Amino acid sequence: MITKNELLSDVKRVKEQLGHTPSVAEYGEKGRYSTKPFITQFGSWGNALLALGEAIPKGGRPTFKHIWGEPEKYDKFPRINADKIMLIFDPHVPSHDVELHDEMLRIAKKLKIRTLVIGGDGVDFKSLYRKETQSPNTDWIQDLKAYENYIETLCSNFDVVHDIMGNHNWRLARMLGNTEHMTELYELIFKNPQYKPSQYHYALLNDWLYIVHPDRMRKAKLSLPEEICDHYRKSVISAHSHRYSFGVHDSGIDIIGDGLCMTKPEYHEYHGLKLDTFSHWIQGFWIVIGEKVVPYVKHEKVLNLI
Repeated sequence: MITKNELLSDVKRVKEQLGHTPSVAEYGEKGRYSTKPFITQFGSWGNALLALGEAIPKGGRPTFKHIWGEPEKYDKFPRINADKIMLIFDPHVPSHDVELHDEMLRIAKKLKIRTLVIGGDGVDFKSLYRKETQSPNTDWIQDLKAYENYIETLCSNFDVVHDIMGNHNWRLARMLGNTEHMTELYELIFKNPQYKPSQYHYALLNDWLYIVHPDRMRKAKLSLPEEICDHYRKSVISAHSHRYSFGVHDSGIDIIGDGLCMTKPEYHEYHGLKLDTFSHWIQGFWIVIGEKVVPYVKHEKVLNLI
């Protein structure tokens, strides 16, 4: 078993490397251990920092847990309202599926959808990933250029393109050492006025549907959306897993969903890894019409009536 001293020693090492006390996400990128032994030994990441004599760092990407009980502190997260919204998760440009995107654009045109929301991980930043499961074969500047072209294509097909942060987007912020001004940074990089980035990793659509891009996998795929639905009494769809599940909350009123990605699996080195859940990725996207949501699932056994 990893000892407390070994854990704290590694936190000190990461702190010296960063020049400041690491957040749990920063430690996840640069630390030798997962967060599980910290929870086992200390009860929480915050308790580990307190044991080290450090203050718990503030700032960074606000999460749902941050705003529970105090939403007035985080009032700038996107609230997006439109009669029809195209919702896509996890394109991971330049690993996106071009044919699937063309299909999405065709359906958007057919249904006259003028608002698009990217629910996180729009850009991959493969070369900024420290784990050995991927072989960095692109430069992050190349990824940004590819994403710029991608955004321009979307803006030519939609009146407005909203872009919330995912864990892959956040790699750039961690590399630059600034997690509090990602909105401004993306606005400087992508100058199209139709493009609306946000440093938040969640948004509220049409006042009834939360979308969220969590940091980590869950063994029970619907557990995170269900947690949020329990707290906020609103429907929830969660990104990040690249899988697909969809159902009705126990309330019988709200819906909860998980996954669907715009990535082309074979373009990505870790699509076949056994993570916390099964490794099969399901492609597709979501269409929000008023207070209804329609999943479009690219699978030979699923009939999409669009």
